[in-house]
Amino acid sequence: MMFDVLAGAGDVTLSFFYRPDGTLSDPGTVTVDVHDGNGVAVATGAATGGSGAAARTYVLAASVTTTPRWLRLRWKRAGSPQPYHDQWVEVVGSTLFGEADARARLVAGQTPLADTTLYPDELIAGYRLLITDMFEQRTGRAPIRRYCRSVLGGNGSYGLNPTDGWAVAFDGSRFHRPGRGTHINEILGATVNGSAVSVGDLAVLEDTFWRTDGTWTANTWETPGNVVVEWVYGQDPTWEARENGLRVLAQQAVPRNVDWNATGMTTPEGTTIRYTPLPLPVEEWLRSVDLRVPLA
Repeated sequence: MMFDVLAGAGDVTLSFFYRPDGTLSDPGTVTVDVHDGNGVAVATGAATGGSGAAARTYVLAASVTTTPRWLRLRWKRAGSPQPYHDQWVEVVGSTLFGEADARARLVAGQTPLADTTLYPDELIAGYRLLITDMFEQRTGRAPIRRYCRSVLGGNGSYGLNPTDGWAVAFDGSRFHRPGRGTHINEILGATVNGSAVSVGDLAVLEDTFWRTDGTWTANTWETPGNVVVEWVYGQDPTWEARENGLRVLAQQAVPRNVDWNATGMTTPEGTTIRYTPLPLPVEEWLRSVDLRVPLA
């Protein structure tokens, strides 16, 4: 599972269990290597925590989560040449809602998410990222500030469209999110044929990457993806985005005795009670902020 981590929020502790065949097992001594989206090593260290089949933990230092980026954690067992677990962490510039917001959320007059045993922070973070991705897929815009790294083909002109390439990390992992071409607010870096381009020579105009010092060198059959650009896109969440995110969290994470698709129920006395399915307000909001171009 991928998790989101808020940039500048300090150290973050991550944990995992070893399940080689679906059964909790002792992984022995575990080390963790951390690389960014370009494959540059940014941290390494020993995983600590429990013994035996208990979870191993690793502290992701605040020094590597200061700005939006992708981070891959590779958890490795001593004496094994192959990693037993890869985990991607997305460092974001803002979050849809916080753990405290989720735990205080009223559901049928109660706060079930306040139970940290049934709903640990990792579970809430996983749901939050899932809901954030869903909102972006449904609207074509990011409800939070996110990082993107795309491999593109140079076109020999001054402008380059960010959606013409693939959002992909160094190891081929794809994060092909549709909002990456809208609300671009910062270019973090770029390379052409492996050589860095000064950020001062780059600008964003109409959500297009422009070079002010020349043109984007055209790609060839030998260099099909000769341009790599990293940037931050999206906006800080609005009140509506936060509220609807919490509404979906309560709907998906908290079980209830009535089926979510039910539109009514009949009491033992024969009285029919009808109600509107919960997702309706969310659907209306998603339609109202949809930036996607409708197909003819």
